[in-house]
Amino acid sequence: LGTTMSLDDVPHVVVGVMPAQFGALDRAATLWIPFTDADKQEERRTNYLGVVGRLANGLSLDDAAERLAVVQAGLAEMYPDDHGGIGSRVEGLLDSLVGDVRATLWFLLGAVSLVLMVATLNITNILSVLGLSRRRELAVRAALGAGSGRLMRGLFVESAVLASMGGLAGIALAAISLPLLVGIVPVSVPRSETISLSPEVLTFGVIVTALVTLLVGMLPAATAAKTHPQDTMRSGRATTEQGAGRLRSGMVVAEVALAFVLLVAAGLLGSSFANQWTVDRGFATEGLVVVSVAPDPIEYAEREDRERFVRELRARFDAIPGVAASVVNQVPLSRGFATATYFAERLDGEPERISVLITVGLENYLDFMEIPVLAGRGFTPTDTRDAPPVGIVNEAMAQVLWPGTDPLGKRVRSYGAAAPWVEIIGVARNVQHQGLMIDTEPKLYLPAEQSARPMNRWVLRIRGDVGATIDLARSAVSAQSSTTPVRSVQILEETISASAAVPRFRTFFVVGLSAAAAVLALLGVYGVMTFAVTQRTKEIAVRMALGANVDGLVRGVVGSGLKLAATGVAAGLLIAWPAAGRLEAFLFGVGPTDVIIYVTIGLGVTAVSGLAAYLPARRAATVDPVSVLNSE
Repeated sequence: LGTTMSLDDVPHVVVGVMPAQFGALDRAATLWIPFTDADKQEERRTNYLGVVGRLANGLSLDDAAERLAVVQAGLAEMYPDDHGGIGSRVEGLLDSLVGDVRATLWFLLGAVSLVLMVATLNITNILSVLGLSRRRELAVRAALGAGSGRLMRGLFVESAVLASMGGLAGIALAAISLPLLVGIVPVSVPRSETISLSPEVLTFGVIVTALVTLLVGMLPAATAAKTHPQDTMRSGRATTEQGAGRLRSGMVVAEVALAFVLLVAAGLLGSSFANQWTVDRGFATEGLVVVSVAPDPIEYAEREDRERFVRELRARFDAIPGVAASVVNQVPLSRGFATATYFAERLDGEPERISVLITVGLENYLDFMEIPVLAGRGFTPTDTRDAPPVGIVNEAMAQVLWPGTDPLGKRVRSYGAAAPWVEIIGVARNVQHQGLMIDTEPKLYLPAEQSARPMNRWVLRIRGDVGATIDLARSAVSAQSSTTPVRSVQILEETISASAAVPRFRTFFVVGLSAAAAVLALLGVYGVMTFAVTQRTKEIAVRMALGANVDGLVRGVVGSGLKLAATGVAAGLLIAWPAAGRLEAFLFGVGPTDVIIYVTIGLGVTAVSGLAAYLPARRAATVDPVSVLNSE
């Protein structure tokens, strides 16, 4: 406190220190200064401020939006040339910070819940089978006076012990794996650094464990309550076994259905991510490094000084071995974009308004980025300040303003009657600017000498050691101006990869969950088929002794497994098809009801389930009938 810092040669006194975690409005900010009247711009269409307010008591967001709409309408009347068409958007701060991450987190929670349901059904099935294997024990205990309530309590206690052991193991596993999981969470997830095994999380886990204990203990307990000692001891079978068998099969069908739903989600997200990552970006990104350098406003106060800075720094960059350089006001896919309102000349009426991305660069920029000019010409050194204003539009802007006609020779201008008309001399190929999954926006390219917009984004194409070359680039900036800092350095491929972090995390997470659910479902099929074969061991031995075909026995068991799997896939389809619309916001280049994905996953699940049923069937076919019958 009290320390003096120099910001752009202006002394500032440190009057406070904020907590390290403060940054709700801008997570990258590390220093705050007052917003003074001197900072305010008279230009009404330069929009760069974010406004935060606190609602008055009793006022809703809708009320605030309505009141601001009235204010905007009044400003539009006062400044018809500069304020027309400008509106307000009001949203809660939490919604603004979380953005589309909220939907992703809810979706992942739903996916985890489906896996939990599959696991619960699987455990219930296992305990049901164990209960049937203990039917004689339960019958004897009931014959000796144990009431149904006591038998049910005993089985519930066993379930609780198993669930408690699983819960404790889960807490230990979570404590071990949490740092690894947090490490792969995208940085765009708000407050990801605060993720921990908090008391709230542990309480939630305990509640879920208790519910699972209740659910998995119900079926064995209900079976115990219906135990009839005389029937069981006389026949060796529980009277409820047939009904329990149908219930076990039903649970396997449910497992397969839920696994199918998750696998479909994983397939759709995986296909979407592949489409996103392989989308045509419109320019060559290999070896591109973006270096942000804004010349010292004191040392380079005049426009001529800044133009000299650009020329001299470009020469220093070009002198670095293996480096080619250009400078522009904004680089595609590098976070941040600048838009402006332009008007297209209409000979038969008022000019048409359009919001466009503005890219101002050197004459070599398009060639440097390998963005082809599809019609007309690119910029040349003759496009100077004294030459007629010219511009190049992308395909999207040409399609919006002049569909079906040649845009060459057409004219556009910025707002204000004094703004000069800019002649369109070329049409450039579309590039992905704001994001890989965002539709191409109308864009206007302007030559550097004909625009006053600052160009602070140096693009270096590096062939060789990127790290060492970046150090040389920093040294070049320092040699050019000791008071001009390098504000940031981005390796463009890494920035693009970071922009896809949330879809990648979402996809990998769901793929892992769906794989776990599929394994559990297949274990369910295998377990039910194994138990069914075990129950039919004597029957199979008798049939084999009487000359039954072994392959026919195997086909019968495999057919039963395939029937369960097919029923599960059909049930899963009835769930996944209408529910897939919820995924549409996450998908790119693939529809939520892509038939190929559904059919492929359905056939795959059925085939693997058939294999899971084949293993116990094949083992049953190898039994020795004599040994089995002698044991009976």
